[in-house]
Amino acid sequence: QIWWKYLSSGIEEIGFKQCKVDQCVCRKDGLVIMVYIDDCLVLGNSKTNVDKVLEKLGRHFDITDEGTTVEEYLGIKIDHNKDDSFRMYQSHLMKRIIQTISWDKESKRALNIRLVLV
Repeated sequence: QIWWKYLSSGIEEIGFKQCKVDQCVCRKDGLVIMVYIDDCLVLGNSKTNVDKVLEKLGRHFDITDEGTTVEEYLGIKIDHNKDDSFRMYQSHLMKRIIQTISWDKESKRALNIRLVLV
């Protein structure tokens, strides 16, 4: 808890706000920082903006930049597209959810899904 207070205060100092639904996700002007203990994934609308965030984080913390070729983060698969966009998905989680609610193709029940961005 002490580490989280220290890390989150540093992230807030550079202008990021925690999401209300998940405090480990912080957003600012087209940029996202996803935090898991002491690992952070920085996503952004341009390499320049991500580099600026990393520079600012480096002023507060001793960071190691693992590069831009992240293919998976905490079970989330990340596909990089040729247009510099990316796709994130957790198909294994969706399969587990579907199994948990006992829904399959043969079922006549509708599966109602809503995506909510917070």
